[in-house]
Amino acid sequence: MVIPKPNGACAANTPPTVILRVNRKQYYSVLAKADSGNTNALENFVGRAVENSLNLYLEACKPVIKSPQPEEKWIPLRDACMDTPYRQEYLSLLARLGCIEATKRGRNWYTTRQAIKAYLASL
Repeated sequence: MVIPKPNGACAANTPPTVILRVNRKQYYSVLAKADSGNTNALENFVGRAVENSLNLYLEACKPVIKSPQPEEKWIPLRDACMDTPYRQEYLSLLARLGCIEATKRGRNWYTTRQAIKAYLASL
């Protein structure tokens, strides 16, 4: 979903905000809450959608000059947990809390081995 300006155009130099089909029921739910006066849920939902869309946009715009080092490659948490004493669920919690550098693509969280090492070193 693209949130247009009042004249129907998107803001200049800004990527569109995408609300995925899998989030449609949640979107309708937060819209209903906003209609009844509680806008917090809608603001949070749209904020997450903007962040996810911006991450996709920035990743697509980043020029790839050289292949990243193995430590810098984004890997799913299910692979990242192989190198740690933690399970995937705990790494997911750390990602949601912002304790490790991570990004969510669709339904899956991704991080780097470098981020995991930095977290383990901070303990």
